Amino acid sequence: MPKVKISWLSKEQGGRVSGPPVGARYSCTIVFCDEDEHPEEGAQHHSAVLELAHTQIISCVAEVRFLVPRNVEGFMRVASVLQLMEGPRVVGIGEIDQL
Repeated sequence: MPKVKISWLSKEQGGRVSGPPVGARYSCTIVFCDEDEHPEEGAQHHSAVLELAHTQIISCVAEVRFLVPRNVEGFMRVASVLQLMEGPRVVGIGEIDQL
């Protein structure tokens, strides 16, 4: 599974009111972005489950599993930037560290 470095947004930045998720698994949707952390043209939301490890207050490392892997094949490359979404709200920014 690909590994992603995640930086969680604070409540003041529009992130989760309760802070970063706790526990070993976290489900969300992911949108792939350009280098400026803006969604790519026509970006789609992809359902994913993250296996969280090394959790800290504002960052962590996670292994990501997409529910429909074939839909993200063209985006999967080291250093790809992604937004972690809860509904319409961005709660974290990630970068693929390892495939």
